[in-house]
This record gives sequence, C-alpha cells and structure tokens, in this order.
Amino acid sequence: MVDAAEQPPLPPLPPPPPAPAGTSAQVVCKLISPVKKLHREWTKTHVKKRGLIPEEAGHKECLAFIQELLDSLPPEGKCTDLEHPSQLSTCSCLSQLKNSITDEEKSATATSLHSFAKLDWHGQKNLVAEWMKYGDVLKKSTSRRKSEVYLLPGSVNHLICRSALARIIGWGRYQWNGIRQRLRKNLTVPIHGSVGKKSNNSRYKVERDIRMRAFFDKIEALYSPRATQIVRDVAREGGNEEDEELTELPSHVSKRGLYKNFVAEHGWKYHSTSSGQVSLTRMEGVEQNNVPSHWTFLDFWDKNYPNMVITNPHTKNKASKKRRRDRTKVATTGEDRSKKVNENTKASKKQRCDQTVTKEPDERGGEDYICTDFYSAWQDVLSGKEK
Repeated sequence: MVDAAEQPPLPPLPPPPPAPAGTSAQVVCKLISPVKKLHREWTKTHVKKRGLIPEEAGHKECLAFIQELLDSLPPEGKCTDLEHPSQLSTCSCLSQLKNSITDEEKSATATSLHSFAKLDWHGQKNLVAEWMKYGDVLKKSTSRRKSEVYLLPGSVNHLICRSALARIIGWGRYQWNGIRQRLRKNLTVPIHGSVGKKSNNSRYKVERDIRMRAFFDKIEALYSPRATQIVRDVAREGGNEEDEELTELPSHVSKRGLYKNFVAEHGWKYHSTSSGQVSLTRMEGVEQNNVPSHWTFLDFWDKNYPNMVITNPHTKNKASKKRRRDRTKVATTGEDRSKKVNENTKASKKQRCDQTVTKEPDERGGEDYICTDFYSAWQDVLSGKEK
C-alpha cells in the first residue's frame, strides 16, 4: 500500500477551450444599474411620503455607477453585448465616451437616470420607444457607424449603441426586444391588463367594510355600565374630558375573540397554532362570505371605532392613581407643600410648649420656633448628661 505522502501529485487541469470564432472572452466585471433599485424604492413609497426620499443620495448613486462603468471597461474597450451578456460586442462607444465626456455631462447623465427611475413602467417603455424611433431615423440618415444611433441620457453630444444604453438604464434583452417587436408591427407600447381596473383585493373591500361596520355597531350594546357623572365628579374631583365618549367593553372580551365571532358569522372557523400562524376553514352547511384578515380587522377598529376599548381593571387602577398624583402636583407644587408642612410644624411646636419660645434661623433660610427648655433638655440627652 502506497503512503499518502509518497503519492505522486495530480496532473494539472487542462486549459479551458478557446472561444469560438466571432466571439470574445467572457466579461468579468458586471455592474448593475441602480435604476431598478431606485424605481422600486420610489414606486413602493406612498405618494405623500415621496418627498422624504433624499434626492442627493439617488443622484450620487447614479453618478458613481457611471464613473465605475467607464473605469471598469475591459482592455479591448468593447461594450457588453445585449443579446449575449457574457460576451463582448464589436462596438467601442463607451471607450470613446470615457475619453471625451466631462464631469458636467456625467452629472447631467446621472440626473437624467434618476428622473428615468421615477417614471412608472408604462412611462419608461414609452420613453424608450421614442428613443428607438429616433435611432431608426438617424440610422437611415447618417453614414457613420449604424450601431451608435442613441443619445446618451442627459447629453446632446454623445452617441452610444443599444447595448450601452440598455446597460445604463438597467434593461435586459427581453425588455428591449419586446418594445422593438411592437414598433416593427406599428403597435403601441403594451399596457398591463390590470391597469385602470380594481384589484382583486379592493373588489370586495366595500362589502367587507359594510360587514365589519354592522358587527361593531352590534357589539356596542355589550359595553359595560359606567358610573354616572356625579359619581365620577365626586371620586375624581372633576370629569376627565378624554374618556367621556369611551365605549368600554367587558373585561372578559378580547380582540381575537371578537374576530373569531366575526368570521364565524360569515361561515369561517378560526384556527391558530402555537407559532402564531392563523388559518380559516370553511364551515359545513353555512354560506361563506369574504372576510378580512385579522390585521385588517384590527386596523378597521382603530380607524373607525377609536373610542371602543376593552376594560382592563389593572390598567384602569394605575391610570386613576396617576391622575390623582398629577392633580396633586398641579394643585400644590413642591415649594408650596414644603411651606405648608413647615408652617404646620411651627404651629404644633408653639402649641405644645408652654415655656419660652425663641426664633432661630432654620436650614431653608427662614425662621423656626424652638422651645428653649425642651431643646436644652434634648441636648443633654444627646450628650449623655441626663440624670
């Protein structure tokens, strides 16, 4: 048996086969345009909150991408082929652009890309279709290279090929060829079939809202009886305006239990696991209606019935104690209370002592009544001179 240390080394792996004729080596650097990420962030943000998205961050990201794209060109200076992303094309427009573009033009291109990312899909497709139409006209009227017929976004002096343009805006061959085929057939840019129509989720929203509103109106009859205004005024020395309109449900009621009752009324049975997964199953012999999820049910409760709360005795006691403590602080500040206590102490000392009373300065800078005979006797006790 041959020792493992004495075994001959393995032969080296054979070199990879050469690329076929008419093709180039694989592209090592594959940058991804930030247009898709910026577009996703913009479209998923609510319309009222889009103003909070920083503009400078998106512009800097696009500018950094353009600079890195020009700096990471292969030694051949060729563009990445749109149809075959792992290969290089015969065009060298980006290499020429690297030597001629200025910093101001790079900034203008980054601004144009950022504006392009804010468009919806239909707007982006329409804009790219117009670029293609302009490129087709320029291709017929020029004698220069037929591939470089597209203007660099944000520039009027630089022409690039379709592969470079698609890479800059973050498009692939399927998106590009889809628009190209529509233009060849003299068709307009395709529109998604659901554009302008109600989604499946919003189709039943009105019906669900009506059912939930009827359910909450019905359970309002279960609210706990509250004390009269006179009792509340005596107990709390004045009513609290914040909870005058509250509808307090019994403490044995829970939000999850109310949701179970709601779905049961419409033919569904509520199930939950120890991990928190919720599922609804159909009840036999009962007609099923469309019901919302648990979170939609709670959200509807908070928005439409904010004054309907569930009674919690522990929380209620804590809140009442806090209100009493706050009223005490408002009625009597710390300075007033200290003066009041000091005055009571002085008066009690003065009433208890029949001996001579003198005034001496106290620690707070005021005057204090001290019984001289009692004070001297107490000093004797402290010093151990008591008989």
